[in-house]
Amino acid sequence: MGLIESQFRLVLRRMKFSLSAETCWAAVGITCCISVALALAPKSDWFLKNALFYLVTQMLVVLAALIGRPRPSAIGGVAVAASLYLAAFGMWAKAAKDSMAWLGYVFSLPGAILGALAIVFWLKSKSQMAPFTTFCISAVAVIFGVSINQTAICKTLMYCSIPWK
Repeated sequence: MGLIESQFRLVLRRMKFSLSAETCWAAVGITCCISVALALAPKSDWFLKNALFYLVTQMLVVLAALIGRPRPSAIGGVAVAASLYLAAFGMWAKAAKDSMAWLGYVFSLPGAILGALAIVFWLKSKSQMAPFTTFCISAVAVIFGVSINQTAICKTLMYCSIPWK
């Protein structure tokens, strides 16, 4: 049992609520989505709209994965990968200081959705896999799908550079 999983179980036990390992990993993923969305949203009058945009784009990937009725730990992996990508893109967009950079994020979502769908249907035949393994494999598959799509976008539609200072 990992540190994060044990911490979630401890908190839930104090609340007189128990979760399976599968559900615990899903909770970790959804918590990451919400945390990243709230952390990236500028603290201004537009906070709620920006936070909802960030959250909805991540949830689109998670909802697409739900089509295949995956195990909860797979949903957690998909959600963590979506939030990691959003956080990385948010840091890049802040450094690039280009208001149109977020179009690249939106254009890369199909890669995340395809990665999520592919892994969910592949995992259907792997029911004996441990929850943490399912979680990790799902996250890697989504990141792989996003990477391929983002590479294609950077080579065709956008100029994607890393501004080093």
